[in-house]
Amino acid sequence: MAYARIAAVTGANKGIGFAIVRNIALQYPKSSLNNGPLLIYLTARDASRGEQALKDINADSQLRDAKALRSDGGLADIKYHSLDVSSHQSIDAFASFLKKEHPEGIDLLVNNAGVALDGFNGEVVDATLACNYYGVKHMTNTMLPAIKDGGRVVNVASMIGKINKYSPALTKQFESASTEAEMDSLMETWSKAVHAGTHDKDGWPSSAYAVSKTGVIGYTRAVAHHLQKQGRNVLVNSCCPGYVNTDMTKGRGKKTVDQGAATPVKVAVGDIGNITGEFWEHEEMASSPKFTESTPESGTSSRLFFSFLKLANNKFHIQPVRLAQRSHQPQHDKNTAMDAIRAALKDYDPAFYEEQGVDGVLTWIELHETSGRRQLPWEYRELIAAIRAENICTLLDDSDEEEQVKIMTSAIVIRKFYLAAEALELELDILQRDIETLGNPATITTDCNTALNRFFRARQHYAQTGKLTVKYAIIAAEAVNAMRCRVDRNASRR
Repeated sequence: MAYARIAAVTGANKGIGFAIVRNIALQYPKSSLNNGPLLIYLTARDASRGEQALKDINADSQLRDAKALRSDGGLADIKYHSLDVSSHQSIDAFASFLKKEHPEGIDLLVNNAGVALDGFNGEVVDATLACNYYGVKHMTNTMLPAIKDGGRVVNVASMIGKINKYSPALTKQFESASTEAEMDSLMETWSKAVHAGTHDKDGWPSSAYAVSKTGVIGYTRAVAHHLQKQGRNVLVNSCCPGYVNTDMTKGRGKKTVDQGAATPVKVAVGDIGNITGEFWEHEEMASSPKFTESTPESGTSSRLFFSFLKLANNKFHIQPVRLAQRSHQPQHDKNTAMDAIRAALKDYDPAFYEEQGVDGVLTWIELHETSGRRQLPWEYRELIAAIRAENICTLLDDSDEEEQVKIMTSAIVIRKFYLAAEALELELDILQRDIETLGNPATITTDCNTALNRFFRARQHYAQTGKLTVKYAIIAAEAVNAMRCRVDRNASRR
Protein backbone atom coordinates (compact mmCIF):
# COMPACT_ATOMS: atom_id res chain seq x y z
CA MET A 1 0.00 0.00 0.00
CA ALA A 2 1.41 3.40 -1.00
CA TYR A 3 1.00 6.28 1.46
CA ALA A 4 1.26 9.97 0.71
CA ARG A 5 2.23 10.84 4.29
CA ILE A 6 4.07 8.95 7.03
CA ALA A 7 3.91 9.99 10.69
CA ALA A 8 5.37 8.62 13.92
CA VAL A 9 4.25 9.40 17.48
CA THR A 10 6.34 8.29 20.46
CA GLY A 11 4.91 7.22 23.81
CA ALA A 12 1.53 6.65 22.19
CA ASN A 13 0.08 3.61 23.94
CA LYS A 14 -1.88 5.77 26.40
CA GLY A 15 -2.60 9.28 27.61
CA ILE A 16 -1.68 12.29 25.51
CA GLY A 17 0.28 10.25 22.95
CA PHE A 18 -2.69 7.98 22.28
CA ALA A 19 -4.93 11.03 21.92
CA ILE A 20 -2.44 12.66 19.53
CA VAL A 21 -2.63 9.64 17.23
CA ARG A 22 -6.45 9.66 17.35
CA ASN A 23 -6.74 13.36 16.66
CA ILE A 24 -4.20 13.41 13.85
CA ALA A 25 -6.31 10.73 12.17
CA LEU A 26 -9.44 12.80 12.76
CA GLN A 27 -8.02 16.15 11.61
CA TYR A 28 -5.79 15.08 8.74
CA PRO A 29 -8.60 15.05 6.12
CA LYS A 30 -9.12 18.81 6.66
CA SER A 31 -5.41 19.61 6.94
CA SER A 32 -3.54 21.50 4.23
CA LEU A 33 -1.00 18.67 4.46
CA ASN A 34 -3.55 16.17 3.15
CA ASN A 35 -2.42 14.92 -0.23
CA GLY A 36 -3.50 11.32 0.11
CA PRO A 37 -3.46 8.32 2.46
CA LEU A 38 -1.71 8.70 5.83
CA LEU A 39 0.11 6.04 7.84
CA ILE A 40 0.66 6.75 11.55
CA TYR A 41 3.08 4.68 13.58
CA LEU A 42 1.82 4.38 17.15
CA THR A 43 5.02 3.60 19.06
CA ALA A 44 5.50 2.44 22.63
CA ARG A 45 8.14 0.73 24.72
CA ASP A 46 5.92 -2.12 25.94
CA ALA A 47 4.79 -4.39 23.10
CA SER A 48 1.70 -5.78 24.84
CA ARG A 49 0.46 -2.31 25.76
CA GLY A 50 1.23 -1.02 22.31
CA GLU A 51 -0.70 -3.83 20.63
CA GLN A 52 -3.62 -3.26 22.99
CA ALA A 53 -3.58 0.46 22.20
CA LEU A 54 -3.70 -0.39 18.49
CA LYS A 55 -6.76 -2.60 19.07
CA ASP A 56 -8.42 0.15 21.09
CA ILE A 57 -7.80 2.82 18.48
CA ASN A 58 -9.04 0.65 15.62
CA ALA A 59 -12.23 0.02 17.60
CA ASP A 60 -12.67 3.70 18.52
CA SER A 61 -16.27 4.79 17.90
CA GLN A 62 -15.36 8.40 17.16
CA LEU A 63 -12.90 7.37 14.49
CA ARG A 64 -15.45 4.97 13.09
CA ASP A 65 -18.26 7.55 13.04
CA ALA A 66 -15.94 10.08 11.36
CA LYS A 67 -14.82 7.46 8.84
CA ALA A 68 -11.25 8.48 9.61
CA LEU A 69 -9.64 5.06 9.18
CA ARG A 70 -9.07 3.39 5.84
CA SER A 71 -10.96 0.33 7.05
CA ASP A 72 -14.03 2.59 7.23
CA GLY A 73 -13.35 4.37 3.95
CA GLY A 74 -11.11 7.09 5.39
CA LEU A 75 -7.52 8.17 4.85
CA ALA A 76 -5.59 6.95 7.90
CA ASP A 77 -3.96 3.65 8.73
CA ILE A 78 -2.42 3.12 12.16
CA LYS A 79 0.26 0.55 12.94
CA TYR A 80 2.19 -0.29 16.10
CA HIS A 81 5.98 -0.41 16.34
CA SER A 82 8.16 -0.97 19.39
CA LEU A 83 10.27 2.01 20.45
CA ASP A 84 12.07 2.97 23.66
CA VAL A 85 13.26 6.56 23.31
CA SER A 86 15.69 6.21 26.22
CA SER A 87 17.56 3.53 24.23
CA HIS A 88 19.78 4.62 21.33
CA GLN A 89 19.71 1.05 20.05
CA SER A 90 15.90 1.07 19.94
CA ILE A 91 15.82 4.43 18.16
CA ASP A 92 18.38 3.30 15.61
CA ALA A 93 16.41 0.10 14.97
CA PHE A 94 13.22 2.08 14.37
CA ALA A 95 15.04 4.45 12.02
CA SER A 96 16.42 1.50 10.05
CA PHE A 97 12.93 0.02 9.81
CA LEU A 98 11.48 3.27 8.48
CA LYS A 99 14.28 3.66 5.95
CA LYS A 100 13.61 0.16 4.64
CA GLU A 101 9.81 0.48 4.59
CA HIS A 102 9.66 4.10 3.44
CA PRO A 103 12.85 4.95 1.52
CA GLU A 104 11.23 8.15 0.28
CA GLY A 105 11.21 9.45 3.87
CA ILE A 106 8.64 10.47 6.49
CA ASP A 107 6.64 13.64 6.99
CA LEU A 108 5.91 14.00 10.68
CA LEU A 109 7.57 13.13 13.99
CA VAL A 110 5.86 13.84 17.31
CA ASN A 111 8.19 13.34 20.28
CA ASN A 112 5.67 12.79 23.04
CA ALA A 113 7.29 10.11 25.22
CA GLY A 114 8.44 11.34 28.60
CA VAL A 115 8.70 10.50 32.27
CA ALA A 116 8.03 12.34 35.53
CA LEU A 117 9.77 10.31 38.21
CA ASP A 118 9.18 10.66 41.94
CA GLY A 119 11.99 11.87 44.14
CA PHE A 120 15.01 14.02 43.40
CA ASN A 121 18.61 12.82 43.29
CA GLY A 122 21.33 12.14 40.76
CA GLU A 123 19.82 8.87 39.60
CA VAL A 124 16.39 10.44 39.06
CA VAL A 125 17.98 13.31 37.15
CA ASP A 126 19.95 11.00 34.86
CA ALA A 127 16.95 8.75 34.17
CA THR A 128 14.75 11.77 33.45
CA LEU A 129 17.29 13.34 31.11
CA ALA A 130 17.82 10.02 29.31
CA CYS A 131 14.18 9.96 28.25
CA ASN A 132 12.97 13.55 28.25
CA TYR A 133 15.99 15.36 26.84
CA TYR A 134 18.49 12.95 25.28
CA GLY A 135 15.68 10.71 24.02
CA VAL A 136 14.04 13.63 22.20
CA LYS A 137 17.41 14.80 20.93
CA HIS A 138 18.60 11.43 19.61
CA MET A 139 15.19 10.62 18.14
CA THR A 140 15.08 13.94 16.30
CA ASN A 141 18.69 13.89 15.12
CA THR A 142 18.34 10.30 13.90
CA MET A 143 15.10 10.96 12.03
CA LEU A 144 15.91 14.37 10.54
CA PRO A 145 17.79 13.01 7.51
CA ALA A 146 14.67 11.03 6.61
CA ILE A 147 12.17 13.85 7.08
CA LYS A 148 10.96 15.16 3.75
CA ASP A 149 10.88 18.74 2.58
CA GLY A 150 7.89 20.42 4.20
CA GLY A 151 7.94 17.96 7.09
CA ARG A 152 7.46 18.76 10.75
CA VAL A 153 8.86 17.79 14.14
CA VAL A 154 6.80 18.43 17.27
CA ASN A 155 8.48 18.14 20.67
CA VAL A 156 6.01 17.89 23.53
CA ALA A 157 7.47 19.95 26.36
CA SER A 158 5.74 21.76 29.20
CA MET A 159 5.17 25.22 30.56
CA ILE A 160 7.17 24.05 33.54
CA GLY A 161 10.11 24.32 31.15
CA LYS A 162 9.70 28.08 31.46
CA ILE A 163 9.99 27.81 35.25
CA ASN A 164 11.28 31.01 36.88
CA LYS A 165 13.62 29.49 39.41
CA TYR A 166 17.00 29.80 37.71
CA SER A 167 19.76 32.07 38.93
CA PRO A 168 20.37 35.24 36.88
CA ALA A 169 23.59 33.72 35.50
CA LEU A 170 21.84 30.53 34.37
CA THR A 171 18.96 32.56 32.99
CA LYS A 172 21.36 34.38 30.70
CA GLN A 173 22.97 31.12 29.60
CA PHE A 174 19.62 29.56 28.70
CA GLU A 175 18.41 32.63 26.85
CA SER A 176 21.64 32.96 24.87
CA ALA A 177 22.07 29.25 24.08
CA SER A 178 21.61 28.86 20.32
CA THR A 179 23.28 25.54 19.59
CA GLU A 180 22.71 21.93 20.50
CA ALA A 181 26.17 21.79 22.08
CA GLU A 182 25.34 24.69 24.39
CA MET A 183 22.13 23.00 25.53
CA ASP A 184 24.00 19.73 26.08
CA SER A 185 26.54 21.58 28.19
CA LEU A 186 23.82 23.09 30.37
CA MET A 187 22.16 19.72 30.92
CA GLU A 188 25.51 18.11 31.76
CA THR A 189 26.36 20.94 34.16
CA TRP A 190 23.04 20.50 35.93
CA SER A 191 23.47 16.72 36.26
CA LYS A 192 26.96 17.15 37.71
CA ALA A 193 25.71 19.79 40.15
CA VAL A 194 22.95 17.49 41.40
CA HIS A 195 25.38 14.60 41.87
CA ALA A 196 27.77 16.91 43.70
CA GLY A 197 24.99 18.35 45.87
CA THR A 198 25.66 21.91 44.69
CA HIS A 199 22.70 22.47 42.35
CA ASP A 200 20.78 24.65 44.80
CA LYS A 201 23.81 26.82 45.52
CA ASP A 202 24.52 27.02 41.80
CA GLY A 203 21.03 28.35 41.07
CA TRP A 204 19.26 25.28 39.68
CA PRO A 205 15.70 24.22 40.60
CA SER A 206 15.19 20.88 42.35
CA SER A 207 13.00 19.37 39.64
CA ALA A 208 14.32 16.82 37.17
CA TYR A 209 11.19 17.09 35.02
CA ALA A 210 11.29 20.89 34.88
CA VAL A 211 14.92 21.19 33.80
CA SER A 212 14.56 18.38 31.25
CA LYS A 213 11.67 20.26 29.63
CA THR A 214 13.68 23.48 29.67
CA GLY A 215 16.27 21.51 27.75
CA VAL A 216 13.67 20.35 25.21
CA ILE A 217 12.52 23.92 24.57
CA GLY A 218 16.09 25.13 24.15
CA TYR A 219 17.09 22.18 21.96
CA THR A 220 14.05 22.76 19.73
CA ARG A 221 15.06 26.36 19.20
CA ALA A 222 18.65 25.35 18.46
CA VAL A 223 17.86 22.60 15.93
CA ALA A 224 15.32 24.81 14.14
CA HIS A 225 17.96 27.52 13.79
CA HIS A 226 20.47 24.96 12.50
CA LEU A 227 18.03 23.66 9.86
CA GLN A 228 17.29 27.19 8.69
CA LYS A 229 21.00 27.83 8.22
CA GLN A 230 21.18 24.65 6.14
CA GLY A 231 18.28 25.87 4.00
CA ARG A 232 16.07 22.91 4.94
CA ASN A 233 12.30 23.35 4.92
CA VAL A 234 11.46 21.38 8.07
CA LEU A 235 9.47 23.01 10.86
CA VAL A 236 10.57 22.10 14.40
CA ASN A 237 8.50 23.40 17.32
CA SER A 238 7.87 22.57 20.96
CA CYS A 239 4.56 22.82 22.78
CA CYS A 240 2.74 22.38 26.07
CA PRO A 241 -0.35 20.14 26.14
CA GLY A 242 -1.52 21.67 29.41
CA TYR A 243 -2.30 20.09 32.74
CA VAL A 244 -3.93 16.86 31.57
CA ASN A 245 -5.60 14.10 33.56
CA THR A 246 -3.05 11.31 33.02
CA ASP A 247 -1.00 8.90 35.09
CA MET A 248 1.83 11.43 35.02
CA THR A 249 -0.28 14.06 36.83
CA LYS A 250 -1.73 11.40 39.16
CA GLY A 251 -5.23 12.25 37.98
CA ARG A 252 -5.08 15.89 39.07
CA GLY A 253 -5.15 17.42 35.59
CA LYS A 254 -8.25 19.35 34.56
CA LYS A 255 -7.92 18.70 30.83
CA THR A 256 -8.98 15.52 29.09
CA VAL A 257 -6.38 13.76 26.96
CA ASP A 258 -8.13 14.98 23.81
CA GLN A 259 -7.96 18.56 25.09
CA GLY A 260 -4.30 18.00 25.90
CA ALA A 261 -3.67 16.72 22.38
CA ALA A 262 -5.14 19.86 20.80
CA THR A 263 -1.95 21.94 20.77
CA PRO A 264 0.45 19.16 19.67
CA VAL A 265 -1.96 18.19 16.87
CA LYS A 266 -2.34 21.83 15.81
CA VAL A 267 1.44 22.14 15.50
CA ALA A 268 1.62 18.75 13.74
CA VAL A 269 -1.04 19.10 11.03
CA GLY A 270 -2.61 22.53 11.51
CA ASP A 271 -2.08 25.75 9.60
CA ILE A 272 0.98 27.26 11.30
CA GLY A 273 2.60 28.91 8.30
CA ASN A 274 6.38 28.70 8.33
CA ILE A 275 6.80 29.13 12.08
CA THR A 276 9.72 27.14 13.46
CA GLY A 277 11.76 27.03 16.65
CA GLU A 278 8.91 28.36 18.77
CA PHE A 279 7.02 27.24 21.86
CA TRP A 280 3.25 26.74 21.56
CA GLU A 281 0.49 26.66 24.16
CA HIS A 282 -3.31 26.90 24.04
CA GLU A 283 -3.11 26.17 20.30
CA GLU A 284 -1.18 29.42 19.76
CA MET A 285 2.44 30.40 19.48
CA ALA A 286 3.59 31.65 22.86
CA SER A 287 6.15 34.32 23.53
CA SER A 288 9.74 33.17 23.61
CA PRO A 289 10.44 31.25 26.80
CA LYS A 290 11.78 33.46 29.54
CA PHE A 291 13.36 32.51 32.79
CA THR A 292 12.59 35.64 34.75
CA GLU A 293 12.00 35.54 38.45
CA SER A 294 9.72 37.68 40.54
CA THR A 295 11.10 38.45 43.96
CA PRO A 296 10.54 41.38 46.28
CA GLU A 297 13.26 43.89 45.62
CA SER A 298 12.11 46.50 48.09
CA GLY A 299 9.37 47.44 50.47
CA THR A 300 8.98 46.47 54.11
CA SER A 301 5.60 44.86 53.59
CA SER A 302 6.54 42.84 50.55
CA ARG A 303 9.70 41.62 52.22
CA LEU A 304 7.78 40.67 55.35
CA PHE A 305 5.07 38.89 53.44
CA PHE A 306 7.50 37.03 51.22
CA SER A 307 9.59 35.97 54.21
CA PHE A 308 6.43 34.89 55.97
CA LEU A 309 5.48 32.64 53.05
CA LYS A 310 8.93 31.17 52.68
CA LEU A 311 9.00 30.20 56.34
CA ALA A 312 5.37 29.25 56.87
CA ASN A 313 5.26 27.01 53.82
CA ASN A 314 7.66 24.63 55.53
CA LYS A 315 6.48 24.75 59.13
CA PHE A 316 3.58 26.11 61.09
CA HIS A 317 5.54 27.94 63.74
CA ILE A 318 7.51 31.02 62.81
CA GLN A 319 9.04 33.83 64.78
CA PRO A 320 7.40 37.05 63.55
CA VAL A 321 10.20 39.10 65.09
CA ARG A 322 12.63 37.61 62.59
CA LEU A 323 10.35 38.73 59.80
CA ALA A 324 10.37 42.28 61.07
CA GLN A 325 14.14 42.23 61.38
CA ARG A 326 14.44 41.43 57.68
CA SER A 327 12.72 44.67 56.68
CA HIS A 328 14.80 47.68 55.78
CA GLN A 329 12.58 50.05 53.82
CA PRO A 330 9.20 51.51 54.81
CA GLN A 331 7.66 51.57 51.35
CA HIS A 332 4.90 49.02 50.73
CA ASP A 333 4.66 47.25 47.38
CA LYS A 334 1.47 45.19 47.23
CA ASN A 335 1.98 43.97 43.67
CA THR A 336 5.44 42.66 44.47
CA ALA A 337 4.06 40.88 47.53
CA MET A 338 1.43 39.17 45.40
CA ASP A 339 4.07 38.19 42.85
CA ALA A 340 5.92 36.51 45.69
CA ILE A 341 2.77 34.64 46.72
CA ARG A 342 2.20 33.42 43.20
CA ALA A 343 5.83 32.37 42.89
CA ALA A 344 5.47 30.36 46.09
CA LEU A 345 2.34 28.70 44.73
CA LYS A 346 4.20 27.71 41.57
CA ASP A 347 6.75 25.83 43.66
CA TYR A 348 4.19 23.24 44.64
CA ASP A 349 2.72 22.43 41.24
CA PRO A 350 4.12 24.66 38.47
CA ALA A 351 2.36 22.89 35.61
CA PHE A 352 -1.06 23.23 37.21
CA TYR A 353 -0.46 26.87 38.14
CA GLU A 354 0.84 27.82 34.70
CA GLU A 355 -2.08 26.11 32.97
CA GLN A 356 -4.89 27.35 35.22
CA GLY A 357 -3.58 30.56 36.76
CA VAL A 358 -4.68 31.83 40.17
CA ASP A 359 -8.38 31.85 39.26
CA GLY A 360 -8.24 28.28 38.00
CA VAL A 361 -6.50 27.10 41.14
CA LEU A 362 -9.05 28.90 43.31
CA THR A 363 -11.87 27.25 41.37
CA TRP A 364 -10.26 23.85 41.86
CA ILE A 365 -9.94 24.51 45.59
CA GLU A 366 -13.57 25.63 45.88
CA LEU A 367 -14.83 22.54 44.05
CA HIS A 368 -12.93 20.30 46.43
CA GLU A 369 -14.03 22.28 49.48
CA THR A 370 -17.63 21.32 48.79
CA SER A 371 -16.76 17.67 49.29
CA GLY A 372 -14.67 18.16 52.41
CA ARG A 373 -11.68 20.32 53.25
CA ARG A 374 -9.59 17.43 54.40
CA GLN A 375 -9.43 16.12 50.84
CA LEU A 376 -7.38 19.14 49.80
CA PRO A 377 -3.61 18.83 49.66
CA TRP A 378 -2.29 20.82 52.60
CA GLU A 379 0.07 22.92 50.52
CA TYR A 380 -2.82 24.24 48.41
CA ARG A 381 -4.72 25.32 51.49
CA GLU A 382 -1.66 27.08 52.81
CA LEU A 383 -0.89 29.05 49.68
CA ILE A 384 -4.37 29.76 48.39
CA ALA A 385 -5.29 31.04 51.82
CA ALA A 386 -2.32 33.37 51.59
CA ILE A 387 -3.51 34.65 48.22
CA ARG A 388 -7.00 35.23 49.57
CA ALA A 389 -5.54 37.00 52.55
CA GLU A 390 -3.74 39.59 50.46
CA ASN A 391 -5.68 42.25 52.35
CA ILE A 392 -3.08 41.68 55.07
CA CYS A 393 -0.72 43.62 52.83
CA THR A 394 -2.88 46.70 53.10
CA LEU A 395 -2.80 46.45 56.90
CA LEU A 396 0.95 46.73 56.77
CA ASP A 397 0.93 50.20 55.22
CA ASP A 398 2.48 52.84 57.45
CA SER A 399 2.75 50.41 60.38
CA ASP A 400 5.67 50.54 62.75
CA GLU A 401 7.78 47.47 63.30
CA GLU A 402 5.97 46.35 66.45
CA GLU A 403 2.58 46.60 64.78
CA GLN A 404 3.87 44.69 61.76
CA VAL A 405 4.94 41.87 64.04
CA LYS A 406 1.42 41.69 65.46
CA ILE A 407 -0.16 41.72 62.02
CA MET A 408 2.14 39.03 60.73
CA THR A 409 1.37 36.94 63.81
CA SER A 410 -2.32 37.28 63.06
CA ALA A 411 -1.59 36.30 59.46
CA ILE A 412 -0.60 32.86 60.71
CA VAL A 413 -4.13 32.40 61.97
CA ILE A 414 -6.04 34.13 59.20
CA ARG A 415 -4.76 31.53 56.78
CA LYS A 416 -6.36 28.88 58.94
CA PHE A 417 -9.62 30.82 59.11
CA TYR A 418 -9.86 31.00 55.35
CA LEU A 419 -9.31 27.38 54.40
CA ALA A 420 -7.62 25.28 57.05
CA ALA A 421 -8.88 26.05 60.51
CA GLU A 422 -8.65 22.38 61.40
CA ALA A 423 -4.87 22.59 61.10
CA LEU A 424 -4.54 24.40 64.41
CA GLU A 425 -6.85 21.87 66.00
CA LEU A 426 -4.64 19.12 64.64
CA GLU A 427 -1.59 20.89 66.03
CA LEU A 428 -3.22 21.02 69.44
CA ASP A 429 -4.12 17.33 69.19
CA ILE A 430 -0.48 16.56 68.49
CA LEU A 431 0.53 18.73 71.43
CA GLN A 432 -1.90 16.87 73.64
CA ARG A 433 -0.36 13.53 72.65
CA ASP A 434 3.13 14.89 73.20
CA ILE A 435 2.09 16.11 76.63
CA GLU A 436 0.78 12.68 77.58
CA THR A 437 3.76 10.83 76.12
CA LEU A 438 6.40 13.05 77.68
CA GLY A 439 4.68 13.30 81.03
CA ASN A 440 4.55 17.09 80.98
CA PRO A 441 3.02 18.93 83.92
CA ALA A 442 -0.75 19.11 84.15
CA THR A 443 -0.57 22.88 83.82
CA ILE A 444 0.47 22.47 80.19
CA THR A 445 -2.61 20.34 79.51
CA THR A 446 -4.75 23.06 81.05
CA ASP A 447 -3.03 25.75 79.02
CA CYS A 448 -3.50 23.65 75.89
CA ASN A 449 -7.24 23.51 76.46
CA THR A 450 -7.28 27.24 77.15
CA ALA A 451 -5.50 27.92 73.86
CA LEU A 452 -7.99 25.74 72.04
CA ASN A 453 -10.92 27.60 73.57
CA ARG A 454 -9.39 30.94 72.63
CA PHE A 455 -8.92 29.73 69.09
CA PHE A 456 -12.55 28.62 68.89
CA ARG A 457 -13.67 32.04 70.10
CA ALA A 458 -11.58 33.78 67.46
CA ARG A 459 -12.83 31.48 64.71
CA GLN A 460 -16.45 31.88 65.79
CA HIS A 461 -16.11 35.66 65.77
CA TYR A 462 -14.63 35.53 62.28
CA ALA A 463 -17.43 33.28 61.04
CA GLN A 464 -20.09 35.62 62.42
CA THR A 465 -18.62 38.96 61.40
CA GLY A 466 -16.27 38.20 58.53
CA LYS A 467 -13.63 40.15 60.41
CA LEU A 468 -10.55 38.89 62.13
CA THR A 469 -10.23 40.05 65.69
CA VAL A 470 -6.52 40.62 65.91
CA LYS A 471 -6.64 40.30 69.68
CA TYR A 472 -8.01 36.77 69.58
CA ALA A 473 -5.85 35.80 66.63
CA ILE A 474 -2.67 36.89 68.34
CA ILE A 475 -3.65 35.23 71.61
CA ALA A 476 -4.42 31.96 69.86
CA ALA A 477 -1.26 31.93 67.76
CA GLU A 478 0.99 32.94 70.63
CA ALA A 479 -0.63 30.40 72.93
CA VAL A 480 0.06 27.54 70.56
CA ASN A 481 3.61 28.70 69.93
CA ALA A 482 4.24 28.99 73.65
CA MET A 483 2.78 25.55 74.22
CA ARG A 484 5.04 23.99 71.64
CA CYS A 485 8.09 25.68 73.12
CA ARG A 486 7.27 24.39 76.60
CA VAL A 487 6.67 20.86 75.38
CA ASP A 488 9.86 20.90 73.32
CA ARG A 489 11.87 22.17 76.30
CA ASN A 490 10.54 19.36 78.46
CA ALA A 491 11.38 16.84 75.74
CA SER A 492 14.95 18.11 75.49
CA ARG A 493 15.47 17.64 79.24
CA ARG A 494 14.51 13.97 79.18
